[in-house]
Amino acid sequence: MYASVITVKINPEMIDEAADALQEILTGVSPTGWQHTYLVVDRQTGQLMSFGVWNTEADAIAYETSGRFRQDIQKMNGFLESAPERTTGEIVARIQR
Repeated sequence: MYASVITVKINPEMIDEAADALQEILTGVSPTGWQHTYLVVDRQTGQLMSFGVWNTEADAIAYETSGRFRQDIQKMNGFLESAPERTTGEIVARIQR
């Protein structure tokens, strides 16, 4: 499995609305190979981290290179206060209790 990690600053007053919008975007027409996404946010600063889990590295990369990532980010423009930074890497362990 692979993960894409996106960091971006959003308007702190619009965190819940941004989360709802992202859920609607991703579940409307789910990208190929996408399993799920975790959103982690600092409500005071608006710093948001998104951890998207993908079946394969190719799926994670295709989401960005196909233009779909750019389209989805454009739909989120009303919430964003910085440009998103995205990286992709292999999930090497799942640690849980």
